[in-house]
Amino acid sequence: MLVSFCYLVLRRFLQLAALRVRSNGFKELEIVVLRHELAILRRQRQRPVLTAVDRSSSPRRVGASIGTAGHRS
Repeated sequence: MLVSFCYLVLRRFLQLAALRVRSNGFKELEIVVLRHELAILRRQRQRPVLTAVDRSSSPRRVGASIGTAGHRS
């Protein structure tokens, strides 16, 4: 489990590094594709099966969204 977590952290770091060198056009295309994927996922009725790695990263996302929810401009 520790190996998979380290792999996930390394993968996110490399994605962030690759994102910095991409052009704005490519970033816009990626946003369009992600919005399309999100629209498809919202139409699905069945919930996805979460793995241990998914469960370990979910509390951070929830904590971050709770911490910033009351501070909207």
